[in-house]
Amino acid sequence: MRVLFIQPDCRQYRVKLFEELSRSLKGTELLHFGPRKFSESKELQEINASKFNFRKFHWVSGLYKIVKNYDTVVVGFDPHWLNIFFLSVFFRKKIIYWGHGTSKTQYLNSLRRFVGRRARAIVTYDENGKADIIKLGIDPDRVFVANNTQFVSNSENLSSETKDCFVFVGRIQPRKRIEDFIAAFALVRHKLPKQLRIVIIGDGDHRSVLKSIAIKLGVENYVEFVVGTTEEEDLKTYFSKAYAYVSPGHVGLGVLHSFAYGVPVITYKGDHHAPEYSNILQAVTGILVRPNVPDLAEALVSVVKDENYKMLGHNAYVHYQENRKISQMVNAFQNAINTG
Repeated sequence: MRVLFIQPDCRQYRVKLFEELSRSLKGTELLHFGPRKFSESKELQEINASKFNFRKFHWVSGLYKIVKNYDTVVVGFDPHWLNIFFLSVFFRKKIIYWGHGTSKTQYLNSLRRFVGRRARAIVTYDENGKADIIKLGIDPDRVFVANNTQFVSNSENLSSETKDCFVFVGRIQPRKRIEDFIAAFALVRHKLPKQLRIVIIGDGDHRSVLKSIAIKLGVENYVEFVVGTTEEEDLKTYFSKAYAYVSPGHVGLGVLHSFAYGVPVITYKGDHHAPEYSNILQAVTGILVRPNVPDLAEALVSVVKDENYKMLGHNAYVHYQENRKISQMVNAFQNAINTG
């Protein structure tokens, strides 16, 4: 069987997934429009195509000629990729859509219903996405969940290590609301261990704003800024010392990155997060608070108090190991491909 995955780009965190897919599904190939990632691979072939862009929309040249050569084609469920999105209309039962689920825009969901009913299957990032797709009137037997995850090669349960900080890792952007993190820390610093600090690892123009806020609140000596890195051993060292990963605003794959090291997550409740947010179980693998600084501040105290971080971190690690392995994503795609 020849299987083609079409993606806008192959992000670094996807590399392991496609490597494992190519081993399990012989004949798997990848079409994407980012830098090549598998030039040395003998198992996964990257193929080329050109595309035209018009504002936020894309059109892939010669797409239908490419698709007809495969038995199964897995594509994004994104209407911005115009001829990719409508492939199931022309290649009924060959196409599998893969995406978050639905959106808040009704007419786009109507389009998803139209093309989704003609597809072989739909694969979502989590159970919530599956539920939303089924609400569109798609046959539940054709909707699968490949829980989105991140492969961490040096994953280890560090929940019982000696801690001395809270950590944030990722792009420093206003939507992450890291300023609330600093403000909450300043509010309860007197209730926390004397040497406890914040470590913010990442890059972005918003960093200068955060530095100014730390100075204004008088905690600049307790807030450490570290240049963004993807070096796993360096990140493991930082996570090993963290009571919790804190990102009050948007959270995504950072949740699972944190869980892979036995570190719980603290964030705001709400629907502004990526699907990985659903892995945070209240008082089990993390702490979810109402979106305000005082409640966030109390959560910082709570996770440290009575060594709650050990229990939460251990649960987070077990959840990652038992439920968020790359092999489980691979199995979900195999099930979807074998359906119908």
